[in-house]
Amino acid sequence: IEAEQLACANDNIQSRLELRKDCIAETENRPIKSQGRVGSVPSDRSSNRRISTATSTNQLKTLKTSSFTDPTNANSQSDRCSFFVAEPHEILFTNYQAGKTYELPLTLRNVSTTSQQLRILPPHTSCFSICIDHFPNVEGFIAPGMHCCYKVRFTPESLADYADHIKVVMHTGASLSVPLKGMRPAPVLSLSCVLDCGFCFTGSVKTISIECSNNGGVGNFLFHIPKAECAVDNESSSLQIGAFIISPLKFHLSPGDTTKIQLSFSPVHEGEHLEDLNLVYDNCYVQCIQLRGIAEHVDIRCLSTRLSLAHEIAAFKAEENINNIVSEHSSETEGTLEHPVIIFDPTNPGQPIFKTVIMENSSNVDVQFQWRLYRPLTELPPSSLSQPGGSELLLAVSSTIESKCSAFSVKPQHGTFKAGETKIFVFCFLSDKAGKYEDLAHLLVFNIPELCLKASLKNGALLLSNGQFSAVSIQLHGCNEHYSLEFTPPVISILEGVPFGAEVRKHFKIFNPNNSIVEYSWNSYADNVMGIVTVDPPTGSIVPGSVIYCELVIRGMQEGLILANLLCSIKHSDNPLQLHMEIYIQPAVVCADVPSLDFGLFPLGYSRALQLPIRSETKATLQYELRQKLIPSQDKDYMDCPCLSFAAPRGELQPYGNVSVTVECKPEVIGRLRSQLEIVVGNKAVRCVEVRAEVQRPIVHLQNCWIHEPGAYVQTKVVKQVIIVNETFIPTQFTWSSQLLGQSSKYCELQISPPTGRIGSHESLSLSLTAKWSAEGVHPEAVATCIVQGMENPLFLCISAEVFGISVHYSVNDGTTESKSLCLNFGSNNSLRKASTMFLKVTNTSAIQASLSLHVIHFPASKPPTPPSAQQMPDCPTPRRNKQLLHRTVNISDSASRSKDQISSDYISALLREGRGACFFIDTASAELLPFESKTIAITAYSDMWGEYKDELICEVKGLASVSIPIKYEVIGCPILFQTTASAGQTILRFGFHTVDSSPIHRVIKLKNSSPFEIRIDWEMFNSIQDDKMLDLVHFCGNPFPRQQIGQHVGTEEGKPSMSDDNSTDCQPSFRVILKPHEGIRADDPFRIYPQQMLLPAHGQGVVDIAFHPTMATLHALGQEIVSYALGYFSIDQQTSNIAHRPTGYDTEPLRININAGITHPMLSLESDDEDGLHFIYPASVFIQEKQLVKRIEKTHHFVLKNSGMSVISFKIENESKGHFSVTVVSCKQENNLLCLKPNESIAVTVLFSLSFVDFKDRCRCNEFKEVCFAERIKAVFSNGFKQAFELSVKLDVPKLVLSSTNLEFGTVFLGRTCESVVLLSNNTLSDALWSLCIPSEFQSVLSANSNNGIVVSKQKSGNESIHLRFSPSSENIYKFVAFLHNEITGEIHQINISGTGSANEKFSDTWQCT
Repeated sequence: IEAEQLACANDNIQSRLELRKDCIAETENRPIKSQGRVGSVPSDRSSNRRISTATSTNQLKTLKTSSFTDPTNANSQSDRCSFFVAEPHEILFTNYQAGKTYELPLTLRNVSTTSQQLRILPPHTSCFSICIDHFPNVEGFIAPGMHCCYKVRFTPESLADYADHIKVVMHTGASLSVPLKGMRPAPVLSLSCVLDCGFCFTGSVKTISIECSNNGGVGNFLFHIPKAECAVDNESSSLQIGAFIISPLKFHLSPGDTTKIQLSFSPVHEGEHLEDLNLVYDNCYVQCIQLRGIAEHVDIRCLSTRLSLAHEIAAFKAEENINNIVSEHSSETEGTLEHPVIIFDPTNPGQPIFKTVIMENSSNVDVQFQWRLYRPLTELPPSSLSQPGGSELLLAVSSTIESKCSAFSVKPQHGTFKAGETKIFVFCFLSDKAGKYEDLAHLLVFNIPELCLKASLKNGALLLSNGQFSAVSIQLHGCNEHYSLEFTPPVISILEGVPFGAEVRKHFKIFNPNNSIVEYSWNSYADNVMGIVTVDPPTGSIVPGSVIYCELVIRGMQEGLILANLLCSIKHSDNPLQLHMEIYIQPAVVCADVPSLDFGLFPLGYSRALQLPIRSETKATLQYELRQKLIPSQDKDYMDCPCLSFAAPRGELQPYGNVSVTVECKPEVIGRLRSQLEIVVGNKAVRCVEVRAEVQRPIVHLQNCWIHEPGAYVQTKVVKQVIIVNETFIPTQFTWSSQLLGQSSKYCELQISPPTGRIGSHESLSLSLTAKWSAEGVHPEAVATCIVQGMENPLFLCISAEVFGISVHYSVNDGTTESKSLCLNFGSNNSLRKASTMFLKVTNTSAIQASLSLHVIHFPASKPPTPPSAQQMPDCPTPRRNKQLLHRTVNISDSASRSKDQISSDYISALLREGRGACFFIDTASAELLPFESKTIAITAYSDMWGEYKDELICEVKGLASVSIPIKYEVIGCPILFQTTASAGQTILRFGFHTVDSSPIHRVIKLKNSSPFEIRIDWEMFNSIQDDKMLDLVHFCGNPFPRQQIGQHVGTEEGKPSMSDDNSTDCQPSFRVILKPHEGIRADDPFRIYPQQMLLPAHGQGVVDIAFHPTMATLHALGQEIVSYALGYFSIDQQTSNIAHRPTGYDTEPLRININAGITHPMLSLESDDEDGLHFIYPASVFIQEKQLVKRIEKTHHFVLKNSGMSVISFKIENESKGHFSVTVVSCKQENNLLCLKPNESIAVTVLFSLSFVDFKDRCRCNEFKEVCFAERIKAVFSNGFKQAFELSVKLDVPKLVLSSTNLEFGTVFLGRTCESVVLLSNNTLSDALWSLCIPSEFQSVLSANSNNGIVVSKQKSGNESIHLRFSPSSENIYKFVAFLHNEITGEIHQINISGTGSANEKFSDTWQCT
């Protein structure tokens, strides 16, 4: 913001009207002085002096010129001249700044048929000036068709609007006036003329934020105090006026910008505050603003007190907002409103009573409040409260000690008192003890300024002794009384008897004589011997003065008399009430349906169960229990221990019901059982049942106790049969021990199936015996033991045998052919990371199962992380499955989502992770050879480094000497991977097509060494050529690719290979000559590679940089492809031992990078979102808007201009302007006024098609009312001179109207009657048609139509419309005339010939309508 400019405008704002009048008067009285001869113009010196004039009174002149009006407007008709035409007809300056000079050309053209002279009268104001730029001759004559040029200069002194004119006078006396105007878009602010801060307390500060947006032009703004005695400090950020502070003091807003204005109001006295303020614009406009705010003090009043309503009490208990409930305020005041007193009705302990107080916040400011309860220090009689000063005394002495445990409470206890709000407060009196209670409630308010506090104290508020501010105080009084209940009858007596176990109910009633609800709870009487007495319902409540009925529930448990008191507890009362009762209990009767339980004969250790039916002969539900009673006896065969158990020893018998109980007998000794079973009810045996049983032991033996096997093998199983026999009627269990006895037990393993089982009475059972020996020779004795349940001694089985040893045979094959020698030869053409498998066949020629173990010495395979399945193994055939169009996205962290190649690669890497370069994986490193079994074991070789490998396979069979089998394995291939393509050996690098003489293009290729050894690569670059040469002869001495020293530069004389290298070995010849195929010649242009020698660490990565420089030397290959390749030769500085040998240099296949590039012209692509691309079709009905024709249409199309090449291009856009198309680039980086686009980068381009209706109608008339086409070219001119053109075209479909009839014969019509005819309009084009009907004025009384204009829609909608013509003759004449139908869009006219006759003959009177 320019502070000086705003301050100057502020100082002169009062004299604005006077200066305007002086300026107008001066302009009207200024004489016109000629400058030399007629037609001369002001000299350059005077013009330059007028332009450079700038004094300190610039702002004052701005005020004058801003109010100046063009004096030529009134005489514009008289100043017209037919000799000269001004181009442009008006000079307009926009977007200017004060103090700067702007210039526009003015051309005066002679449009007459004779030569003319002219002279120019200068402008009236000093901010405009004119000087001559071009004149056709020196004599001052302007020939017909010729023109002269002037320069109009504009130097504004401020940002106000300016108006002036230049008068051109001819020698004939005619004159021409050219208006001069300086108009800048004025800013328009959304700021209101009144800024209202609202209400606040005296002494507080209220700040509001006002959003101000600019809906006009850019502007600077400054707040100013009207008639201020001192100047405003422009360095300050805010402005204070009275009780208001506004900020910012000055600000700047562009079109559409928004800012925040902060207004603070801090009053010190009560009442309304008004201040005037001016907002000065930088274009000298002043906006008057009024600041308004009102200051108040705290004013909270108590309106009335009354009993609380039901919904208010419910909201109080639910802790809801009571003020959200609408209720009628019934007034019930118990004291003056100035000093309110609340006296609660008497109640009982624990019973709440409520009263409502209605209060109002008379101020217009929100207040934070909180209720506090205080206990009084002195006891004052209620009569003193009504005396003068009594309330003030109580308030003064009660405001010192806060009541922590008060019997009174209030809701809401705290919150916000809105401005002007009427709030309902519910007071509750609740205490658990009887007595009288008094408290004092204060409504405390917070955050009150000191000035407002002093004013409120004068109006009756209180300042408590603890420094808190109380706006309202209320006295509270309450009283509690003891509870009492009356029982009818007072004593419960049932002497006629209660059935045993039955439930009997006795009614009685309870009366509540209290003033409040009584909540009671009955204690039950529980005697574990006699019975249980309860009350139903056990709890409840009784409203005052009402009676409820209860039932005494008696359940007898034993015969006898119950004499007791039943206690009734009252809530909030410490003394329970008593109800006396006298009740007699009758005895119970239970029977058993069987006289005895006989379990019969069963073996020792087993159990047997029988059912005992029990029946009740009582009408009550009984609880029973079963017990065993032993009968003592002198006979040793009888048992004297308890052996009975029950499934349900206790249970329930329904009235006259029965139940069956399962009784189980499980004796622990042999003998006879004689016992009794008692049924106990209520701790008394009511029935006895006799119990009997017999218990014995089993006898079992083996049919054959000795088994011999003459021919057995070591660790080979022998199966025999063993028969076991039971001689008694008692079934039993047998179990064979796992421990063997005898001198051969340590060499023998014995298993009998089943090892345990059950044998029935007098049953023979066959068992399977399996034996195995661990040593050769004769084994005479091994004894097995069998334990029979119920027998004291076990059974013994003896086994003997003669045992023989093991023998194994080996053979090798490749899967199809068996090798003659025992050697694993994998061949010489094995690829890297590809599996090669040989098979070893091991045959067991004996009947002994043996353990086989295989391993290699030098190149063992590491253990894989997880054993792969058959589908995961490399080179394993998988079942064919149909290809799917969509596959699940691969998740590399999930093993189930990996592909077969990924699983195979991870598996091979895990096997080769020891870093030896190769490994041999044995699919079955250990196995068990079954008797006379042959096993084929696959040995698979893997490698990640080329070379010749040798190893040995060691075969070990338990019990035999180990066998060594030699292994040979030769590997070829490249371990270097291109990271971009994940391929090995070779890849292709495409630079694409680039423009000539552009900057070098670099491509970086990452190489990955998948081997465990460091590899050195020497690079050579070749250009592919087509010639007759077939072979290249390469000769070298020593190592062809020596290791370069650190600091040497590749490609220089110092970096040439040394003939004597330390890394060369003695086994190489001193001089070698080799032949290789000829594919190209070595060259470093146009491709270069760096570095020429690189080291790739084991399992590491490296980067090679290849540069392509399309110089002018490559111009011959314009539009063609340039092909080159780079070869990388391998070297290994550290060779391994003789178990692995690796060739290097020319002896192995090199690494190859094929390189392609091309030279081309720069190319752009113009893409559109429309389906028609760069060609658009519109209906001509686009000129119709709201059934009216518009003068011009504009259609905007958006395109994307994209750099389709691979080089950065610079260009500019040109179009062959014909007045219909205009091109605009939205945003793009520019360099030297040229647009720059990176490869594949695009910019947005907007093409505006503008067409006036006049041009369309002229073109349509020239095309004979057919479709109209407009075409134009857009050119892209590149920095290297190349050009590219894009064709844009627009086609407008023209509507064509077809009439169903052009001749209408109405015939003879009776006078006063009407005949109607219909003309159908059809439109078969894609554009709507706007038509109008013209009837000659002299025939408008005879012929009329239902509509004189309308729209015929296109054929896509319906394309038809009808016109109803009505013929009403007024005289006896013959009418013949023509009506015209106009196509308003194309201007095409259709004629409709009308003919008809009017007649007074009544024979035509019946014809009312004809068609």
